[in-house]
Amino acid sequence: MVKIWSFIQRQGEKSRSLRLCIRRAMKHRDAFTVKPGDVVVVEGGPGAGKAKFVSQLRNNLERDDLPCVFVDANESRTRWLREYTKQLPTRITNTDRRLEAIIERILPPHYYLIITNADKITDSKLDTVKELIARSRSIILVTMDYNMIHTKVIGILSSPRLVTLGSGKTTFDCTYLLMGGFIIFLALYGYKEMLFIAAAARYVFIGVKSRMKG
Repeated sequence: MVKIWSFIQRQGEKSRSLRLCIRRAMKHRDAFTVKPGDVVVVEGGPGAGKAKFVSQLRNNLERDDLPCVFVDANESRTRWLREYTKQLPTRITNTDRRLEAIIERILPPHYYLIITNADKITDSKLDTVKELIARSRSIILVTMDYNMIHTKVIGILSSPRLVTLGSGKTTFDCTYLLMGGFIIFLALYGYKEMLFIAAAARYVFIGVKSRMKG
């Protein structure tokens, strides 16, 4: 399991910049200043710690009363910015008009924009993403791979800073060793009827774990 710690440091009360720090297993640390207009791209494979990074970053920004707008590009646009819908003076059922009204009237000025699963931004989501980027203060994109992000999104980003969390897949986990040893034990001691159950349990374990990791 990859351990990720992310935290922010204000660069003084009147400063418009903050320092974003990402530490992996207390060994490697990325620390850099995020200024207005800056773009940070955080990439990593399954299990690399992307979901934990996003959760910690959102909590830290909210704790310090820093405006933050979050979008999961893997979700349908109908679900984007739903937490702001109740602040609209009238109910708007059309998705395009609802998002436009929220972006123009409700969102706080100069917000930190966090887009997770940025590699899932498609043509149908592109216009809304552009509007969000245009009104944001700084941008943090989280993705499997920077090269998987839509070329038109990359085209409007200004000199993004790339932070790599790792592939995730190569992370050692002792549970695989234990499961493998258990199967070998069954084979050596003649419990052939149990081998199929053990093998099935192994694949169920891997499947469940892969769904839980971000």
